[in-house]
Amino acid sequence: GYAAIVAKIKALADELCGGKAVFCLEGGYNLRALAESVEATFRVLLGETMIEEINPEPGPDISALIAELKEIHRLK
Repeated sequence: GYAAIVAKIKALADELCGGKAVFCLEGGYNLRALAESVEATFRVLLGETMIEEINPEPGPDISALIAELKEIHRLK
């Protein structure tokens, strides 16, 4: 899930703000899950992970939500 989320954030950052994004590590109780999530994040940012291999099923269509958010925040 983290790889897919990061891929979407990266695509939006590339589209809307010159590829700039900020990520903050919050911590967690399951150290293995935390380590895997951080690794997935870096792999996506480095272009090493194919999201299709991680999650072959398409997610929900959120294009209308993204369009609404762009309108609210006056983004093109």
